[in-house]
Amino acid sequence: MSVVLEPGGVVKVDGVPIPGRWHHAQLGAAYFEDPGVLSTDIMSKDALRAKLAEMYSAESR
Repeated sequence: MSVVLEPGGVVKVDGVPIPGRWHHAQLGAAYFEDPGVLSTDIMSKDALRAKLAEMYSAESR
C-alpha cells in the first residue's frame, strides 16, 4: 500500500486522495486530521505514512 504526503496537505493512498489533511508539526514531524472523524498523534512523516497505510489496509478487510 502506497501512502504519499503531497504538498498542501493532500494524502493519497494507492494514488487515490483520501479525506482529511496532513500538517507539518515541529522539527519535521507531522500529523493527520480529518475534522470530526480522525486525528493522529504528532509523529515522523515515515511513521505517519506507516500509520495511514495500516489504517487503510485494515479498513479494506
